[in-house]
Amino acid sequence: MANIRKKASMRKSEIIWVRVTPKQKERIEKLAKLREITVSELLKSTFDDLLDTPKKNIEEVWRYLSLATQIIDQKENEGRNHDE
Repeated sequence: MANIRKKASMRKSEIIWVRVTPKQKERIEKLAKLREITVSELLKSTFDDLLDTPKKNIEEVWRYLSLATQIIDQKENEGRNHDE
C-alpha cells in the first residue's frame, strides 16, 4: 500500500522503522514464515495485541513471543543435527 498522498493527514498508513539485531530479524522472519504471513502482518498483529492488552498481561505476550522464537531455534538445531 503506497503512501502517495501529499498530505500526511490523508495517508492511510505510516512507516515505523525498528532497529533489531540480525538474530532478532531472523527470528521474526522465521516466525512470520511459520504462520504463513508477511513480517509486516506479524508485527502489526503483535503490536495491536500489545496495545490492546492490559498492562499486566504484556509480560505474558513477550514471554509467548520469546518462547515461540526459542522453539523455532530448537527445531532448526534439531534439523541441522539430523542432517549431519
